[in-house]
Order: sequence, then structure tokens, then C-alpha cells
Amino acid sequence: MENMGRKAAILAAAVAAVGALGAGYYYRNDIIYKICDIVHPEWNEGEARLTDDLDRRCSLLNNGDGTETVLYDNDTAVTFRRDEGGDLVWLYGTASMIAPLAANYFAFHGFSYPGGHMELAQMTYRIDGALTPLPEAIPVRSGRHHRTTVINSGGGRGGNSDNDNYERNKSRRIKDISKQSGFGRAGIRSSSGAS
Repeated sequence: MENMGRKAAILAAAVAAVGALGAGYYYRNDIIYKICDIVHPEWNEGEARLTDDLDRRCSLLNNGDGTETVLYDNDTAVTFRRDEGGDLVWLYGTASMIAPLAANYFAFHGFSYPGGHMELAQMTYRIDGALTPLPEAIPVRSGRHHRTTVINSGGGRGGNSDNDNYERNKSRRIKDISKQSGFGRAGIRSSSGAS
């Protein structure tokens, strides 16, 4: 009889390797972003990684002209600008991507999200209240001692280097995204040959 323990170990290693490869592929953009952040931070200038309400990962790109583009990992994109009232005005791309991203978008920029809705007639995502800055920290009482808990560690308050890097610089990847590339891979294929 053959050594079943050895075969089971080989099979388990193969399954683990395939699982790691799949996870690596799924999170490839996050991994590349973090590696660039360590090795060559200038490559990430004008960019930030976010998640929308549906747990889809995306890159927020600063266009340098007051507009921003969200590029999802499946190559779907939407470009918009934030007006003086805080509303997000659609410019081009897949407009339905704005609503699921709104909460994390405002948190990244350091604002508490008051809720909102999409007005299709104006193609504008209207917020339901005023934007208020996120608190830096909330004191938490624990027994006889007071401690401070940071609640905005991943967002965009003034001291966050990721947000500073985003606000000051234009993304280098924005030139690869055209007005016709907002519809996933089909849009990217069609944008290369059509005018």
C-alpha cells in the first residue's frame, strides 16, 4: 500500500498553491499598489485604492483638473466632479458606479457621509445633507483612564500621506482612460479603434 499521508500532503500543497494564486490574481491591483508604495511611491501619485458598498475594489484617480475618475479592477470607469455643494456630477463612464462608492469617497476626502441619491435627469448624485468633517478621534472611557481611539485611519484627513499625495498630484494612469472606456473591457476595446 502506498503512503497516503504523502499524497494527501502533496494534494493539500497543490490546493493551497492554486488558492494563493487565485487570491493573488483577485487582489493584484492592491498588491501592486502596496509594492509601488514601498519601492517607488511616485508611481502612486494622484491615486488611492478604495472599496465601494458592494466590496468591489477600485482606484480613485485625480485628473488634475478638478475631476476624478474611478477605475474598477474590471476596467469599468466613471469620471465625475464634485460641485460646491458636495454633489457628484457625472461627466462620462458608467454612472451607476457613483452611488455605491459615495460613502467611501467622502470618507477618503475626510467628510461624514450624510446619504444621497442619484438624480438621473441631471446625472448628479445629490447628497442629503451638509458635508461635515470626520472627527479626528473620539475619546473612549475605559475604567479610570481615558484613551483616544482613531476612527479615521484609512480616510483622508489632513495628516494622511496617502490623501496628501492624492490631492497634490495628477495620476499618471489617467491618460490611459478615454471617454469611451467606461463600459468595462468592451469599452476599452472600442475606444482604441473608434473616434
